Amino acid sequence: MKQLTFFFAILSMTFAQTSVGQNTSDALNAQFFQAYATASVPLWENGIAQLEKSDETDPLELAKTYYAAASIYMIREQEDKAADLLSKSEKILKKLLKADKKAAEPNALLSGVYGMQIALAPMKGMTLGMKSSNLLERALESAPDNPFVHLFKGNNLYYTPSMFGGDLAKSVEHFEKARQGFEAQDSKIYWAYLTTMAHLGQAHHKRKDLDKAKTVYDDVLAVSPNFGWVKYSLSPSLEKDLKARK
Repeated sequence: MKQLTFFFAILSMTFAQTSVGQNTSDALNAQFFQAYATASVPLWENGIAQLEKSDETDPLELAKTYYAAASIYMIREQEDKAADLLSKSEKILKKLLKADKKAAEPNALLSGVYGMQIALAPMKGMTLGMKSSNLLERALESAPDNPFVHLFKGNNLYYTPSMFGGDLAKSVEHFEKARQGFEAQDSKIYWAYLTTMAHLGQAHHKRKDLDKAKTVYDDVLAVSPNFGWVKYSLSPSLEKDLKARK
């Protein structure tokens, strides 16, 4: 259970809607949705293989998928494989940012890549921590309404200690903006939406807004009944607190 919590804590696995349905098939998008919901390594690896073979794959989409799969390897304590995929993602993103320094989604995703690299090697926080924050601020400046960017910002505020700028209430605001953005794009069947809802529920729970957290978890399980993180970890934890409140 501890490993499961760690995995999803670092998995700000947020992928922009711009690529969905454009550069990958509907079947592959559905596969990634299930891969996230069930934390399935085979599904991720199969999907990556398909993306790598296709000449039509959007580089940003591939970078996102490498990042996602790296998180799966981390929960399984296969850190070498995680580090390799993060390196591949970083290489793609730096190339994209060389062409367009202000591109919001590459900036936000690279911020997340750096965050995961810090999780693998905490000493890197001394050099990558500020870089990660700066990338995220650039992403927000470039695309203030992008749900992908708001999800990353929400995660940053949620997981950062308050003494270093973390803010639980503000994290809720960004998670809500991410949720609203994905829903406006009709993107519930999309794994970025799943992680948005999981993080939003966690933030409500931590703020003692138990009823709001339950509503969020019920909503996301209605979309993905087998969403393991919520079904087997977050929701049961919340139910204990709800019972204790009575």
